[in-house]
Amino acid sequence: MRPGLSEILGAQFAWWQLGFRLRRTIGRLCGQGRAHPDQHVWTVAARWAHQLLAAPWWWRLTKTTLVTGFSVLGVAATAGTLYERLSAAFAVSAAVLVVVPLAVLSAWRHTCLARAILRLTPPLEVKAAKGTPVLRLVSAGLLVSLAATSLVFVVWQEHTAVHGCANRPVEPEAHRWWVARGGRDGVGCPLGEVERSAQGEWVVRTERGVVLTRAPALGVFTVSADLFDAWQASGGAAGPLGQPIELQSADGASEYVNFSGGHLVRAPGQSPRLVRDQPYLRTLEVGICVGPDRPCLVRASRIGGTIRLGWHWGNADAYNVSWWSAGGFDVIGTEVAGTGFTITGVDPGRAYGIGLQACDKRFLRKSRCTQKAEYIVRP
Repeated sequence: MRPGLSEILGAQFAWWQLGFRLRRTIGRLCGQGRAHPDQHVWTVAARWAHQLLAAPWWWRLTKTTLVTGFSVLGVAATAGTLYERLSAAFAVSAAVLVVVPLAVLSAWRHTCLARAILRLTPPLEVKAAKGTPVLRLVSAGLLVSLAATSLVFVVWQEHTAVHGCANRPVEPEAHRWWVARGGRDGVGCPLGEVERSAQGEWVVRTERGVVLTRAPALGVFTVSADLFDAWQASGGAAGPLGQPIELQSADGASEYVNFSGGHLVRAPGQSPRLVRDQPYLRTLEVGICVGPDRPCLVRASRIGGTIRLGWHWGNADAYNVSWWSAGGFDVIGTEVAGTGFTITGVDPGRAYGIGLQACDKRFLRKSRCTQKAEYIVRP
């Protein structure tokens, strides 16, 4: 007679309550052909072994599916949390390849232990259904093969997303920078051959309208093609602007780049404008909202070496907060759960740029974030 669901659950819980050490002792004694001396412990072990081998097929299928499924999701979610750029398909496929063999090994060990226990308890011996182990192994093999195929396909897609361009940067430094920032799907595919700037540096133009080049103060960086062309038309590093000293930034809807001898700024719908002998000063002060598509900084109080921030937004799972000193290009960032944050260790005499993004977390997928709102907080 097959055990009922309540009997199955009761035997399983009683087996778990014995603890790992006692269950391991039972397995070692069975390997030696001896029963456990404690009659109560042995009765619990025998009932567990009986329900494991005699349980209905639907219960074994449900238990295996739930345990394996939750394990796969747990491993995939953990991997996705630790490395957010990991795609969901990659995380799940890799988790299946890790979890399923372990689940098969665990099921095989439990089955062997249950049979060893019942061999020492002849009245309760249960014969396994013919073909069941083979069916389980075939099913597990098919699942692992499917996961391996999916993993290969995802790896190929990830590789293509980075390297799938007809042209690639040939300069080693440019190529490393380009790959590290997503390649095709990140910066975009290069257009044509490598060019040379007025100061002799390599220049790589991409299909997304940006230019990769390098500067002494910044290393490898990107700048919009129209701003780069305006800089080169003015004479490049030998002209009145000199070398760039900051990465391209946004001030509301305007884009600008500061140079050692002035700045370039482009307002929406206009051509870049060159201004000599003065850096660009952000006009977006605290309390001015750029638009409904990004958070609005409404409070920024400075006390000594700290800046206390507060912003308004709807519902969000987290916020990306970044800050940098005016005139510098080292950006520090962190993730915040609420709508307030205190920055410490700042220079009381310097202005700081503040960046805010609202993000919604998605299970096994990358977070969805708003456009960045950037502000200037003055001393």
